[in-house]
Amino acid sequence: MRALSIVLLVLVLGGGFVASQTFYIVDVAQQAVVTRLGNPISELNEPGSEEAGLHFKAPFFDTVVFFDKRNLNFDVPTEEIQVAGQERIVVDAFARYRITRPLRFYQSVRDEAGLENRLEPIMDASIRGVLGGTDPSDIVSGRRAELMGEILVIANSQAEGRAAEAEIDQANDEDLGIEIIDVRIRRADLPEANAERVFTRMNTEREQAASLIRAGGQERAQTIRAQAEREREEILATANQAGLEIRGQADARRNAVYAAAYGRDVEFFNFYRSMEAYRRSLGQGTEGDANAPTGKTTLLLSPDSDFFRYFADESGSPPPQN
Repeated sequence: MRALSIVLLVLVLGGGFVASQTFYIVDVAQQAVVTRLGNPISELNEPGSEEAGLHFKAPFFDTVVFFDKRNLNFDVPTEEIQVAGQERIVVDAFARYRITRPLRFYQSVRDEAGLENRLEPIMDASIRGVLGGTDPSDIVSGRRAELMGEILVIANSQAEGRAAEAEIDQANDEDLGIEIIDVRIRRADLPEANAERVFTRMNTEREQAASLIRAGGQERAQTIRAQAEREREEILATANQAGLEIRGQADARRNAVYAAAYGRDVEFFNFYRSMEAYRRSLGQGTEGDANAPTGKTTLLLSPDSDFFRYFADESGSPPPQN
């Protein structure tokens, strides 16, 4: 009885072992390659097919190698690239890819570690081929998205073993069985050794631009000041001319009044003019009189001078002679 139990146990264990070598499960997120004695013979659940589930193979002769069916990430090693103007920039990028032909992938690189060894020079050459000779400002912001698209096209063409329109030097003529779906530049900075020099040059350029703007502003200011000064002189000249004309008209009117007064009563005219002369010479004048004395006035005149004839006699007769 005991011997029978041992035999049954051996048969169950042997059957289980044979079943494990015969049946296998492919997950929906996986794809598989079946090899027979090391040689690939078939692929399962590759993109575009729905073959996930339970499968069987020849026990002991067939081996199943599984690969991820999802999008995978590849970090491109940070590299220093010479761009336009002999400038150098440090580029940090990454790529997203998926295995589209698992059988070809296995034949070319065996596994993901082997793919990284093959993909690294492809990405390096593609990035250098596109960014080399490109202006740094375009890499940083201006044409960044367009440049990443160009890198993607070139890298894909090399990974698929075909020549691209913008061909790189080291072309790979073997299909890796993958599709690169995206390339992104994380960072594009100046090397630390060159940053200070570039910043100094940029500062000098900005200072030159500022000097040109200031010079233009000063020139404009001088033009405006000169125009304002010319307009001021023209306004003053016009005002002075108008003032002289008004004064001339007033003097003419005054002289006409004096002439009329002289013609009516000569004695009264002489008396009025003498009073005006006394006021201007001895008094303070009227408000706004331009001929009024500005301070104390000292006159040295003879008492019998004709200037004081109205002081001696209101009629203006000359004083008697002794």
